[in-house]
Amino acid sequence: MYYNRLSAIKSLVPKGTRLLDIGCDHALLPIELVKEGIIKEAIASDVNPMPLKRAENDIKEHNLSDKIKTVLSNGFENVSENDYDCAAICGMGGHLIAEIIQSGENKSKSCKLILQPMSYPEVLRKYLYDNGFEIENEVFAIDNKKPYVIILASFIGKKIQYEYEDLIFGKFRPENECFKAYEDKICRRLKKRLLGLLKHALEFS
Repeated sequence: MYYNRLSAIKSLVPKGTRLLDIGCDHALLPIELVKEGIIKEAIASDVNPMPLKRAENDIKEHNLSDKIKTVLSNGFENVSENDYDCAAICGMGGHLIAEIIQSGENKSKSCKLILQPMSYPEVLRKYLYDNGFEIENEVFAIDNKKPYVIILASFIGKKIQYEYEDLIFGKFRPENECFKAYEDKICRRLKKRLLGLLKHALEFS
């Protein structure tokens, strides 16, 4: 179990890989991974100059400018696929993460993907399964009393079969407190949607 979202994300990063952190914000993920010796080098990228500047400042404060490079990039656009083995796309909605992977084309297919959707994880799972990506693992975390899921995926070139509940809850369902909190969150959201649909139907009946 993980009680820190960053720790859960780090747990899925393969040791010794070169990381591309898309939407890096303060570059906390690559900074911690390099400091802990999990990875040797990284690229921190963002589509906006201001977050990238913050990342550059934090990287300099930790004396890691020789290990972590920054790139202004819309997703995979300005990054060479030869410069990373693993890409993290975290802290965005499931729709946006799916769009970034799709726009990356071969660049997103040539590496491990570590994905942390803030919303609509079912949309992201469906995109992955329908487009030849295998979900290798999912881990769950509770951070500031909020549950999160982190997905490890890679491209295998064939569509994965799934059931509806696999999209909603994932195929990995550990019997621990973190998954239970995540499951409860999803059930509350589904109940709210259902009540909204029933109310709408009654208003027009």
